[in-house]
Amino acid sequence: MPNKKKKLSFAITSVAASALCFSAFSFADITIPIHYIVAASDNDGTEAQASLSDLQDGLNQLNTGYAPIDVNFVIENITYVTSEDVPGINDGDWNTDDEEDARPFFIYGNLNIIVADLDGSNGHAYRHEEATDTIEVEPENLATTTIIHEFGHNVSLRHTFSGVDDAPIREQEGVLGWRYGDGLIDTPVDPGSRSNYSECIYQADDTDSEGTAFNPDGFNYMGRGQNVCRSRYSPQQFRRIAKILATDKFHLHDKYGEGNNPTCANSSLVTQFPHRDGLNYNDELAPNIWTQDAFNDNFNWAFDFDTDSSSTGANGPVEGHSFIHIDSGNSLLLPNDKVNLLSPCYDFTSQPTAYAEFFYLMYGDDIGSLAFEITTDNGESWQQLWLREGEQHTSGVSWSKAVVDLSDFVLTPFQLRLSGEVNDGSRGDVSIDTITVSVDAPSPEQPFGTDEDLIIRELRIATGSDDAEEEAETNEVNIDSSDLELVDEGGTDEQIVGIRYAQANIPQGALISDARIQFMADDDNSGQTDITVRGHLSANSETFTESDGDISQRITTRSSTDWSIQPWIDSGDAGPEQLTPSLTSIVQELVNQDSWTTDSAITFIITGNGEREAESFEGGSTRAARLIIRYTQATNVLGDWDGDGDVDINDIRALNLALSRREDIDASFDINGDGSVNRLDARALFRLCTRENCAA
Repeated sequence: MPNKKKKLSFAITSVAASALCFSAFSFADITIPIHYIVAASDNDGTEAQASLSDLQDGLNQLNTGYAPIDVNFVIENITYVTSEDVPGINDGDWNTDDEEDARPFFIYGNLNIIVADLDGSNGHAYRHEEATDTIEVEPENLATTTIIHEFGHNVSLRHTFSGVDDAPIREQEGVLGWRYGDGLIDTPVDPGSRSNYSECIYQADDTDSEGTAFNPDGFNYMGRGQNVCRSRYSPQQFRRIAKILATDKFHLHDKYGEGNNPTCANSSLVTQFPHRDGLNYNDELAPNIWTQDAFNDNFNWAFDFDTDSSSTGANGPVEGHSFIHIDSGNSLLLPNDKVNLLSPCYDFTSQPTAYAEFFYLMYGDDIGSLAFEITTDNGESWQQLWLREGEQHTSGVSWSKAVVDLSDFVLTPFQLRLSGEVNDGSRGDVSIDTITVSVDAPSPEQPFGTDEDLIIRELRIATGSDDAEEEAETNEVNIDSSDLELVDEGGTDEQIVGIRYAQANIPQGALISDARIQFMADDDNSGQTDITVRGHLSANSETFTESDGDISQRITTRSSTDWSIQPWIDSGDAGPEQLTPSLTSIVQELVNQDSWTTDSAITFIITGNGEREAESFEGGSTRAARLIIRYTQATNVLGDWDGDGDVDINDIRALNLALSRREDIDASFDINGDGSVNRLDARALFRLCTRENCAA
């Protein structure tokens, strides 16, 4: 595999796009050059499998598909190759498994499009982490959306029918839908059969495992609709494409100058701290981000929500929707290859100190190494500041935090690099998440426990009286509104909003690592909106009533979270703009109450100014605000047989059953301390029971 650092043309016959008088869309802010590699019987283009008109059709398709994000394509090179150049490419059934045979003809810095009759497929693409800007398309499909679809794969998109059996529709299209299928929420789950469609209209009545009918989008470019009628990407798909074009494909549009990585010489300086990159490719594109090394290695860090591998890599991100990892099992990676991630340029020259922190997970038998490095000379030399070699973790959830003191380098702008080196073997998926560079020394605390007890719970509003609005001036409470105004009604009347989640089923003293509410937009709102979220400080928070002041008169937590809400563009959106900042401190204060039980409800009280219209329970139970909580047990609870964080009748019954079967029982169940575990200890469990009357 040739190194990415060289930008060379191996074209046998090249034709400049300008000579072909090809038109291009004029609205684009980013221009990507195309290199067509066309199968032919002779290198001069004799009996080429695609005419210049066909290639123009492919160009037009790309410009139409990516126009909404201001990406423009132009034809820069055309190369005609024969079966002597690339074995079998002009034989009428070229196998895409042989795509590496065409690599000598790839031009780095161009989108290489191989045009040849393929064996049983309309097209194919390299994945974004494979650091190869190449797709394949059948000649007859150049005038269809296949070329848009394949470039979608090249910039990280998956089929909308990926992982259709991973979870029911309500989960895959719910607030945690990032963890399933194509990793996007706003692309409806597709059962995956092309026969279900007629002219991209879904005709079938298939249902998921819960009996819910599928309602896929046959017009989505990554869906199962016919390639002659597909016509759109979703907002979240476009957001992800923009992210990958900035992090993985910046060399295609020479963002930092031709042949250049970002450096302190060609990039804007980061001077506001803390600077954080959550490595979430579903977020809006930030101005200063960590990027791939486009010229000094042969592979990229992969953005994903899991590693899709057994016994290696992370099971999920520390926070957000994704993390990055090295797909060490990929055939394009060789032993001792390095994969680099580059920071923006940081300027601490007006600061006395500087620190970096990031989370890493090195789980797998074949783990190589991970190094953290710094340069003060625009990448001419790198100094190693931190290194871990070999397997460091025993599970896919045991993230560790690295903290590196950068205070010795504050006199000049600098750039950072994370460099992973691979060994031979597929179980070497080094994972990284959430990089922060700041003036203050980071906390040494981990994001959550270092065992496999992480619990993710999604709570839903159970009844119409569990979300309510109170008019601030009159204190009148409305419990049956068709929407929730956050927090001005009609732009004038300020409200206090209450949201309650009954029977949270979170044990007292649990360690909360993250908590957020996901709203769904009921309308478009763009004015300045700033709200504050607090909790109702009670272990017995009741549902709301229409009694005057029933929301405002509740005692609130000391902890609070401020949220300056971004504009909500379209009704039905339930993405990052509708997701609150972390409410962790609020929920932690609630579950730390001595009287808290797993039956306790979590209630939030929202005040502020501005207007965002969210769906309420009355607007549809599945559209109402959802609470997502990540937590681990604080400690082992004495007498907790089933490990659910409390002691109840189930634990007592389980201990009695184990005694009757004469099983070996852990000495921790010697509740009365008499040196043996027996029926007296089962009776003693009643005194430890954390539920009224020891109910289950």
